[in-house]
Amino acid sequence: MNDLTNDNFKAIDKIEFKEYTGKQIGTQIQFYDAAEWKTYDTRGEFIIEDKEEMEVGNKISGTINMEVLNGGDMVYKLRE
Repeated sequence: MNDLTNDNFKAIDKIEFKEYTGKQIGTQIQFYDAAEWKTYDTRGEFIIEDKEEMEVGNKISGTINMEVLNGGDMVYKLRE
């Protein structure tokens, strides 16, 4: 499903769930090679219920009901 219900937000049709698989070093800079990230399939929904505009961006709150899949098998279940 991968729906993000939005109200006056940029249209986004997918929530991505990624895991960093590279070696983490405490002193490394904030740059990671894209090849060192694993992207999982997701299904479910995030319903935006409130938003607050801040100087650095928007803060949103809502309800999440999402499953994270690896090869069709559920590995995480995220719920409010």
